[in-house]
Amino acid sequence: IFLTNGFVHANRSFAEVDEGGPDQFDIRSIVRSVAERNGSTQTLARSIIDDYLSSVEAGALLGSRVSLGSMGRVFLDVRKTRKARMGRNPSTGEEILIPAKPPHGVPKIGFSSSFRERARHVPLERIDLTYAEGDSSK
Repeated sequence: IFLTNGFVHANRSFAEVDEGGPDQFDIRSIVRSVAERNGSTQTLARSIIDDYLSSVEAGALLGSRVSLGSMGRVFLDVRKTRKARMGRNPSTGEEILIPAKPPHGVPKIGFSSSFRERARHVPLERIDLTYAEGDSSK
């Protein structure tokens, strides 16, 4: 059986739960959806979304825990110092020195308990496993 993206999106629209959001979750579709629901132009909606995201980023980079409403919060965590160590190149087997790394900040998202609870009830066939397979290059 060969399923196209269009077929999958069409079937999602017939699902029992109505999310009330865009068909695709790229920035262009989200901006269009927000503009339509609020009776504004896409330019204004894009400007508001960009300002919101800039505020969230600035707050997190200043060291604050920034609320994302019922979804959770964004914050910076500290990754500890890593000592230099010997490692092995997996393709050649050659031993190499992995340099030390100083402590540094890493962005984190803490999801709210209500969001985590709603996520537990999502049917598994709706979850895109593209990023969950351990390939972070996508």
